[in-house]
Amino acid sequence: MKIKRIFTVILMLFLSISCAKNSVNACSCQTLTADIFDMCQKYDVGFCYKNPSNGEVLGYNPKKKYDPASTNKTCLAICVFDMLKNGKINLNDTVEYKSYHKYGGTGIIQYEEFGKRYTIEQLLKLLITHSDNVAFRMLMMEVATEPYLKEFLAPFGIIIETERLSLQSFSAEDLVLHLEILYRYMSNGTALAKMIKSFYSSGIYNDKIPAGVPNLTVFHKPGWIPSKLICADEAIIFDENNQPYFLAIMSQGIPQEKQAEFFQALTAKINEYHNCLGQKHEDSN
Repeated sequence: MKIKRIFTVILMLFLSISCAKNSVNACSCQTLTADIFDMCQKYDVGFCYKNPSNGEVLGYNPKKKYDPASTNKTCLAICVFDMLKNGKINLNDTVEYKSYHKYGGTGIIQYEEFGKRYTIEQLLKLLITHSDNVAFRMLMMEVATEPYLKEFLAPFGIIIETERLSLQSFSAEDLVLHLEILYRYMSNGTALAKMIKSFYSSGIYNDKIPAGVPNLTVFHKPGWIPSKLICADEAIIFDENNQPYFLAIMSQGIPQEKQAEFFQALTAKINEYHNCLGQKHEDSN
C-alpha cells in the first residue's frame, strides 16, 4: 500500500509539471486520472474504460483476474443472441424446468414447480434483468452447451479455459471485450437489438454503475457474491452526446455496505474523465 501511495505522489508531481506545458483541459484530464487511481488504491479493484469512437483506454489493474460473479452471464447471452440471429433457435422455443436446473441465489424460477416451460425470450429476460441462476442453467444445459459456447467465443478472443463458464475468472479488460461484442448485437436496429436494449436497461439491480451516472442511458449487467465480498458491474454508457463508451469494474474485499457507494463514486469520476477527454478532442480540432 505504501508503494502505491508513493506512486500516486510521483504521478501527481509528474502531472503538475506536465500541466505547465499543456493546455488547461489536458491538465484537468491528467488530474482526474490521478484522482481515479487514488480512489482505486483503497480497495482491491480493477477497472477498464474504453471509448470505441477514438480508441481511448484507461485502466487500473485492467488485466487482473477476478471472479466475475454474474457478469459472466453476458458471455452466455451473446452466444444465445447469435443463435437467434442465425436461426438456430427461436424466441418462442421452450425449455422445461427440471430438478437438475434448480439453483439458489438470485432469480425467481427456483421458486416455481418443476415441469413449467419457459420460452427462450423469457429465460433471456430473467437471465439479464433478474440475474436468474436457474435461467442460466437452463440456457447453458439445454440451449448453448459448454462446448458450443467455448467454440463460439474463441474467435472473439474470449477463451474459456475451465471446464465450465461459471468457473472462469475474467479481468476488467475481458469484460470490456464482452461489452464490445454485445454492442454489435444491440446496434443494428433489428427486433433482436431492441429486445437486447430493453433487457439490459431494465434490470432490477441498479445501485452500482447506473447510479453513478443517473442522467445517462446505461445498459449493464452486475454481479456479486456477498459471502466472498465479490462485486462487479459492466456497462455500455451513452454520454450526453449520445455516444457510447464501455466501463467494467471488478472488485473483491470491499465491505458490502461500501460497495454501492464506491462503484457510484468511481463511475462518476470516470464519466468526468470521459467528458474531459471529449472536450480535449474538441479543443484540438
